[in-house]
Amino acid sequence: MIFPLRQLNDDGQADSKAAPNFLPVYNVSCAVNQVKYNLRIDTVTDNVLSSRVKG
Repeated sequence: MIFPLRQLNDDGQADSKAAPNFLPVYNVSCAVNQVKYNLRIDTVTDNVLSSRVKG
């Protein structure tokens, strides 16, 4: 499991307004018959970031 690094403010406390250092994604590959699918899915929002179909 990977956890994002937290940015600290001037007081040494975690800054809740800091942007995340990375965006965790699922890289999904599957095939049905002769068609191959590749998807990148945001693990936080479940939005599909990109998709590719090869057939």
